[in-house]
Amino acid sequence: MVDETNNQNSQNQQNAEKKQKFASGKQQQEGEQKQSPLSGISRFFRSGRRILTVSKKPDRVEYSTIAKVTGLGIIIIGVIGYILILIFSLTGIGKA
Repeated sequence: MVDETNNQNSQNQQNAEKKQKFASGKQQQEGEQKQSPLSGISRFFRSGRRILTVSKKPDRVEYSTIAKVTGLGIIIIGVIGYILILIFSLTGIGKA
């Protein structure tokens, strides 16, 4: 019986701590929304600087793969567009 009471008390305490953390996080978010537009701009530049420091120059193989995939995507989109225009021209769909 005593163990159950202690267990319930510890669970209640943990729930209270979680609620308090959630409430403090909510207050921080509200505080962030009230900041000036300059803080948003500075946060953007900090994020951009972090991206530039983490990113790396692609090697020859990676660059070649990216170029091939991009070229293939452009060709596929062009073929789909050509087929659609051909279908519309032959069927007369879309003419005013």
